[in-house]
Amino acid sequence: VIFAQPKISLDVINDYGVPLQVTFINFSAEKNFTSLPISLSPSSPITINQPASLGQSATTSVTVTNVNQIFNFGPSHFLYTVSGHINNGLTSGNNFLADTSKMRVRMNVELPMYGKASDILLADTSDVDLGDLKQSSIDSAQLLVKFTNQMPLDANLQIYLIDDLGASTALLDAAQTNMVKGSTVDNNGEFVSSGVFDEPIPINKDKLNKLFSAKQIIIAATLNTSKNSSGNFVDVKFKSALSMEAVIRLKVKLKLAVDL
Repeated sequence: VIFAQPKISLDVINDYGVPLQVTFINFSAEKNFTSLPISLSPSSPITINQPASLGQSATTSVTVTNVNQIFNFGPSHFLYTVSGHINNGLTSGNNFLADTSKMRVRMNVELPMYGKASDILLADTSDVDLGDLKQSSIDSAQLLVKFTNQMPLDANLQIYLIDDLGASTALLDAAQTNMVKGSTVDNNGEFVSSGVFDEPIPINKDKLNKLFSAKQIIIAATLNTSKNSSGNFVDVKFKSALSMEAVIRLKVKLKLAVDL
């Protein structure tokens, strides 16, 4: 997953009437014993604003400038080492503070769902028990599928039948799984038109016969964001007004016997 326009900033809120400069000796994102240096603006040493009088606060804003690298790196934690000097270079003046004075650091993170993603796997499992039914015959079977998708997201969908020994059977052939079509987008990643799929999908009746011995059904989807006309991934935008409508039905001609 690659995010296109994330933002991270720090607000240093200072109640102390004391001139202060802060130097980040080290500030890095860490993952699996590897690190990525974090770049700040303004760079060190950073002058922390001070209030004009007791009882007031002053805020200093600091921006992280290599945000994309940090999010794409996927850190598990941050490490920092900081030094500070008060009244640096001053020979006169009065400091002030109260016993309630504090200095607080607030991190602001903006993560618009703008970017691209590939090979994201989502799956859900449901129990099934048709043990009271005796299979007689299945003449034909098909999935009646309709997707109307405003999301810039394609999906390959597969349905697995799992028996009591853990063996799996995929109901759909590989050519049948690409049934969720992502919306088309413009060069800015904005929605243009819905992706639509409305077709019956025939199912091999010998595969469907295994439904009678199945203990679980797994529905799995591999997701990718929409590509441009050249087949390349582009940064797309997910917005709250976009939606996906799906109707999936199973049409089967069969004969059943029931144990009573």
